[in-house]
Amino acid sequence: MKKTTSRQILSAVLSLVFCVSVIVSIPFTASAAYEAYAADGSVVTEADIILDPGHGGEDPGALGPDDENGARREEDDDNLRLALKVGEYLEAQGKTVAYTRITDKTVDLYDRPLIANSGNYKIFCSLHRNSYDNPTATGVEVYYHESLSADSESGRIAAKVLENIMKTPAAIANRGTKTANYVVLRETLTNSILVETLFISNPDDNAVFDTYFEDLASNIANGLIESLAFSTPNYMLDGRFYPVDMGTDFVASIVHIPTGLALTNTGESNVIAAEADFGDAQTWTFVKTGLKNEYKLINHLDNRCLDTDSMRSDDGTNIMIWDDNGFDCQRFYFYDVNGNYYIAPVHCKNDRVLDVYAETNNVQIYLFGETNPQQQFRIVREGEEEPPVVEPPVVEPPVVEPPVVNLELTGESTYTLEAFIVGGIKAPTTVEDFALNFKNENVKVVNAEGEEVEVSDFVGTGCVVSASDTEETAVVIVLGDVDGDGELTATDYLRIKQYFLKTMNLEGVYFTAADVDRSGSIDGTDYMQLKSHFLGIIDIYA
Repeated sequence: MKKTTSRQILSAVLSLVFCVSVIVSIPFTASAAYEAYAADGSVVTEADIILDPGHGGEDPGALGPDDENGARREEDDDNLRLALKVGEYLEAQGKTVAYTRITDKTVDLYDRPLIANSGNYKIFCSLHRNSYDNPTATGVEVYYHESLSADSESGRIAAKVLENIMKTPAAIANRGTKTANYVVLRETLTNSILVETLFISNPDDNAVFDTYFEDLASNIANGLIESLAFSTPNYMLDGRFYPVDMGTDFVASIVHIPTGLALTNTGESNVIAAEADFGDAQTWTFVKTGLKNEYKLINHLDNRCLDTDSMRSDDGTNIMIWDDNGFDCQRFYFYDVNGNYYIAPVHCKNDRVLDVYAETNNVQIYLFGETNPQQQFRIVREGEEEPPVVEPPVVEPPVVEPPVVNLELTGESTYTLEAFIVGGIKAPTTVEDFALNFKNENVKVVNAEGEEVEVSDFVGTGCVVSASDTEETAVVIVLGDVDGDGELTATDYLRIKQYFLKTMNLEGVYFTAADVDRSGSIDGTDYMQLKSHFLGIIDIYA
């Protein structure tokens, strides 16, 4: 991987300042389709493994020492050669392979995870050569994302690939598995690793790379194959089924196949399976969100969304109806298994699906069972023939008691609290400082994954605030914090750019956070203002 010198950093900063001064006059253009390829050049949308040869085209990556003819070795060439050879070994053992590039062409860094996210792959493996100013630096290291543990699937894949590389019959230094916040590790949805295969800056490492090239490629392939046994992307149900694309913006009802009952909005907070009449309470608009066939379901009775209670995933968790909040608990995957649909909340991580509890007809979450009829549904689109109705037992929905006390801001607070949304927060703000703005006792903040945020950590967009003296909760919006980490970084303004280039979808509180100029839309002005704030040119909170 290319390492940056202080002179290069200074040059980049000066270039960035120049770009800020002229970018308003340069129109953005959308990237080409995010396509992966087979070795023969055909387009691929599904494979066991997608290989990502780092750099390429206008970006040569790191450079090795001059050879006897005065030419310098380029990392991108080694990366591509290695990726194609690894792919050959994978295919020879019956595995399917895709590539982010198969020729010496430029692929933008942020396009690489988008290519992977646009298809179905079990493992993403980015291949690089390492480099350092000291020409004696040597060895191999494998990275996975810093947010993950060594016991995570990506952590285990990194260890397995490194273990196999070390079987190469050469003296190779084992630099271990490491974590980093590299774009290809952070933004890729499937399990992902990055392999640094010896130092291109070290002549001895280059000799090992060339002499034992076949062994290195074969061992990397073997490590990936062994990893397939435990690599299950979060969006794959039971490690076997991918979510299906049903189109978007269509109207339909969801009918429970064994009983003929339809998912019904009771008008309060819960969802039950009730006698099918296909009225507004049983009619949903399906809106496709994201790249992995995720769907938000909006009910026609009151425009609220299908929701999972408190973003829980344990057996017996109730399916609810709630105001649109943009959280994962309001997005669902649909899996076609033997002609029947199974429905899974996105946050449940590939093993929990919707189930109708026979005694009460409450709609709940339970462990997936391929032959369990209580988990099988039919999607009846508007205008389709209605299925036969089976008379169900009458079920009275439980009464939801309103909260006794509300969340309430102090008189000195500069925050706003309207419609269960907290605004006016400047990034970065710790939970400890955030809590001082409320009159309530024991204020607690959980992130979009349902995990409690420590008092010393930052409050981010999409967090939910609650307190011990009230049942009421509210969602947090931090202006400019598009990725929800509570800080304003390059990731935030790049996501704004991806939105108006139509390569990323932003909804709910994340859309509001990205609307930096508060115009009600997201465009280049929001991108420029947030980027200028990041560079210290303006203050978006002023």
